[in-house]
Amino acid sequence: MPKTIDPAERLTVRHSIDTFAEGAYCHSRILGDRLIPMHSHENKYQLMYAEGKCIRVCYKSDGELTSMFIPARHFAWIPRGVEHSVEVGHPDVQITNIFYTEVLHDPFYTKTGVYAASNLLVELLHHIKMWNTAVHSRDKKKYSILHTIMCILSDESNKKLPIELPVAKNPRLQEILDFMHYHMPHKISIGNLAGQYGMSERSLLRLFREDVQMSYAQYLKTLRVVKALELLTSTSMTINQIAYEIGYESLPTFSNTFREMIGVRPKVYRA
Repeated sequence: MPKTIDPAERLTVRHSIDTFAEGAYCHSRILGDRLIPMHSHENKYQLMYAEGKCIRVCYKSDGELTSMFIPARHFAWIPRGVEHSVEVGHPDVQITNIFYTEVLHDPFYTKTGVYAASNLLVELLHHIKMWNTAVHSRDKKKYSILHTIMCILSDESNKKLPIELPVAKNPRLQEILDFMHYHMPHKISIGNLAGQYGMSERSLLRLFREDVQMSYAQYLKTLRVVKALELLTSTSMTINQIAYEIGYESLPTFSNTFREMIGVRPKVYRA
């Protein structure tokens, strides 16, 4: 499980982000196994790009907590004022953030979501990831690049990942969901989970339905696709190897499930 980021370090970065008043702020680093607790940026829009492994972002929408996952070569857009936390469960994940004071008048910038990054966007983000500073609009050369990045984000809106998972209200169930997330490569059964947490299968199945409004099977299916996205974008494993790694014994079943949730088959998604 990730450890909470050092409060002093967090305050230093937070101060830099919150105090710049015009332009954009770039921040990129390898975060490691860390948890950034729930927070918000009241006057900043945030672009978050992940390299390496999948990271999890929990955010509040209409008072409800939702989890979204950012695989490698994907980005999250978080509008200003949205409360969110960030979990990184791997030591080699690099996160690049750009915070904007102003954005275009487009509905895209008012909605939280995760999107596949185009090759152009990836190249631009690689170009700026070492800046780690505020960039004023008077700095025409640097700010023009950051403004271009912001402008092309809405072009990626048709690449939104339709995958979000609810956060449990019951602390015991959330502990189980966290276990499933961090042990996804291993085969997980409802019987083993129930026994491990001192519950009957029936009680655990009912808790899933009542708390997160999803069946255990639906939750596991979604989690498997999240893991597949991570492996497709960050490894050279074959599609067959990925299917087996996340618990499928049938390649066609995995491929059909992936297409049902993402809209294309794994091979097409990776191309």
